[in-house]
Amino acid sequence: MKLCWKAQPGSFVAFFSLELSGPLGSKAQQNNEFSEIFRDPPDADHDGRFNYFVESLEPNTTYTFRLRAFNGFGAGPYTRGEFTTRPSAPACPVLVRSGTNTVTLRWKFGEKNSGHFSSMRRIVESCGSSTNGTVTRSEFMLAIDMHGKNVELVGFLKSALVVSGGGISVYDAIESSDDEYITIHELDSYEQEVSGIGMGF
Repeated sequence: MKLCWKAQPGSFVAFFSLELSGPLGSKAQQNNEFSEIFRDPPDADHDGRFNYFVESLEPNTTYTFRLRAFNGFGAGPYTRGEFTTRPSAPACPVLVRSGTNTVTLRWKFGEKNSGHFSSMRRIVESCGSSTNGTVTRSEFMLAIDMHGKNVELVGFLKSALVVSGGGISVYDAIESSDDEYITIHELDSYEQEVSGIGMGF
């Protein structure tokens, strides 16, 4: 992610300090904790770049940044911004079969993505009010969002699509459903949908 900035005319900025908090929902973000990731320029022997490439960010994740300028009088006020990274690139489909009116494609997800669905099943089974593989959707969404512990899982859910739901993500399909509960059977259905899709044309 490339961030850019500039000095106000006549501000005589000595340097800028760019700081980063954790992903949205993480403990660092909730506690408003920031750490400096770039100083522009790093010292008096260099000119300002007025931009910085932030690397090693999770896909489809919102991060909070803040920037402030320093001059001979001290530090200026913070300018804050939230930016969301792009989703992960979808897997390449494999042709399963083709007919006169239908083409069936399958997206092959690896063990890592199967592990995400296994994690969700464990969440359903471990939630306090779950019975017979059922838990309320609000409790389920709270569990996967809690304290930023499942950032990678949330990123996967926001990038994996449910075609029968109009091409929305699994995350949005779960959150927007009119049904109050989510079951192990529903998770199995979501996993089947994101791994194999038949399309007619």
